[in-house]
Amino acid sequence: ILHSDFENIELVEGVKDCLPILFEGHELVFISARPNFCMNITLNFFKKHFPKFNHKVIFSGDAYKEQGKTKDEICQEIGVDVLVEDSGHSQDYAEKGLKVVLLDKPWNQGVEHENIHRVNNWEEVLNKIKEFENE
Repeated sequence: ILHSDFENIELVEGVKDCLPILFEGHELVFISARPNFCMNITLNFFKKHFPKFNHKVIFSGDAYKEQGKTKDEICQEIGVDVLVEDSGHSQDYAEKGLKVVLLDKPWNQGVEHENIHRVNNWEEVLNKIKEFENE
């Protein structure tokens, strides 16, 4: 992966409209598994796209190279209830008890578990979180 690849990543469609709604009633924590060399790029990305919102960004380090914590470990430590994700590692997170709202992507096909709730877009992410609140 090239350094410039991370600098030029675009926002996922719909996230710009849905995140402000989530910020209203939730404490949002962004957990990044990006390599450590992308820390400043990632922080600048959030400042650029979400300058008005107070949020925490946690870096897991290169957890899958055994150089940091996994996202599920971090979620358990800080008390995260729901993880919105697109990673194939979501299976691991779900098996460890996290509710995962999984954005459907070509690279996460076949990832299934009773704690995984597959969605197609950010509007569906928002609706799924509202469902969880009403349970």
